[in-house]
Amino acid sequence: MYKSKKTLAVILARGGSKGLPGKNIIPLKGRPLIAWTITAALEAKLIDRVVVSSDSVDILAVAKRYGADTIKRPKKLATDQIRPELAIQHVLATLRKNESYIPELLILLQPTSPLRTAEDIDNAVELLLKNDPRVDAVVSVSEIDRRLLKSLVADENGYLTHFTVRGFLLMRRQDLPPVFFTNGAIYLVKTLWFLKSNSLFPKRTVPYVMSEDNSQDVDTPEDLKKIEKLMALKKYGYK
Repeated sequence: MYKSKKTLAVILARGGSKGLPGKNIIPLKGRPLIAWTITAALEAKLIDRVVVSSDSVDILAVAKRYGADTIKRPKKLATDQIRPELAIQHVLATLRKNESYIPELLILLQPTSPLRTAEDIDNAVELLLKNDPRVDAVVSVSEIDRRLLKSLVADENGYLTHFTVRGFLLMRRQDLPPVFFTNGAIYLVKTLWFLKSNSLFPKRTVPYVMSEDNSQDVDTPEDLKKIEKLMALKKYGYK
């Protein structure tokens, strides 16, 4: 086994949502949306603590009910213009000031990724641990069509130019390298690196590949319906 590290799971869930009002606590299969992420984090064997940060008293109440620790976030850190790094900094500063608590690893879990499982979380943490010290972060991704590497764009003069490395255009599809898209479900980073750089994506970041189904994200009512259908499938075992 790899040497375990003190790992903090942070779930950021602000109250405002323009696309889907009340999104973070909207019902999904009989539970608030955020509850699926809290439960997955609490069930993960390699997570030591789960904290929900929100400006909403309703969201914080739900988080407490489902077993997470909570931190009230200032309104100025809960607008749609605020980057998540600032909210995470507030969480870390609050825990350090009030409890002298400083985790070795920090994992950001979006509440809008309800199909990300405890197993996914543990796999991501284990991926970092087994590659330590040469890796500083792990980001969850889903694999997309590698033909994207052959894409063209029009330049300022209207002429076609290569979107990526020039050599990809004439390369056989089977020879193209895998292409990944960040799915937003997991951002795992060494806390010391985050505090120094204020970034969740250091140069030495490796991908944790998730299935297309588990990568689903809730942003619209249609997304919610799609996820409900996936949850109804026996292979997920959701009740």
